[in-house]
Amino acid sequence: MRFPIQFTRRTLLIVLMILSAVACALPMGVSNYLRGRLDLILSPLADGGTVVTTTLRDRANTLRWRPGASDEAASMPTEDASQWHYLMVQQRAHYERRLHQLEQSQGFFDRYSDFPCELVPASVVASDALPYERGRTIRGQAPAGAMVTTRELFVAHDTPLPPNLAVLATTGLVGQVVTSGEFTARLRLVTDRKFQLPAQIWRDPAIERKIIVRVAGSEQSVLLTAANNTFIDVKIKGDGANGLIVDDVPFDHVVQPGDWFVTRGHSLEMPGHVRIAQVKKVTVHKSNNLMRVVYAEPLVDLSALRDVYIVKPLSLPAEDSR
Repeated sequence: MRFPIQFTRRTLLIVLMILSAVACALPMGVSNYLRGRLDLILSPLADGGTVVTTTLRDRANTLRWRPGASDEAASMPTEDASQWHYLMVQQRAHYERRLHQLEQSQGFFDRYSDFPCELVPASVVASDALPYERGRTIRGQAPAGAMVTTRELFVAHDTPLPPNLAVLATTGLVGQVVTSGEFTARLRLVTDRKFQLPAQIWRDPAIERKIIVRVAGSEQSVLLTAANNTFIDVKIKGDGANGLIVDDVPFDHVVQPGDWFVTRGHSLEMPGHVRIAQVKKVTVHKSNNLMRVVYAEPLVDLSALRDVYIVKPLSLPAEDSR
């Protein structure tokens, strides 16, 4: 038996166009009736894959059920309450620790009545969690394995802070503010190659040594004591890795390992006599035998730096504190 009309793609397209035109011309009630009846035929064809997938997934979940699953579900509220209590205890401990650190940091300035300031809490939000992850390239021109000597801070301050403000941990200076915004700031660590600061060396009187002093117009060699000890003005700089360097200290100052780098208090942004680093090594200058190169390590483990305080002097000019 042959059909009088041969069905080709063109013929099928013409038939569908005619049916579409007829469907558009039908009244609303008739078209809704036909659509309801055709859904019974077309829905299984269109949604068959979805129905099969859903059925197989439900079956797989049933097969994965094991005895005791209901017991675990029943214990979940208790576990959630226990975890919530643990988080609350940790938050309370963190708050008390920050409060204690703030009290310790405030002790830096209790003896300096001429440096009124506000300590702005901040937290490091962009640094590696483990110390052995510090070697990474942070810019295209930085060599592979370069030490990361900046940190991004979340600051409890809703307006930008002026640059060059001192940043402290509980034991000493860790760096300065480079730039800042609302609730954010970038910290340059004391070990950064671009970090340079007028500072002082404080020789520890507990370390026995003889120094040269001028008495009645003549130089004499005497034992270092707290009475004749003086601060030595220097300019410190970061070595780009783990420490700080001063490369022009006169030999007659007799700086030794165990002495301290402290701030000089040379500007409105920097308080004086805050410890920075401790001297670890002293060598003879390669080109000048009368000079010494002094190497020091920060008092703070910068790889584990988390909570810090930005020193915001109250005496800054209004245009600088915006």
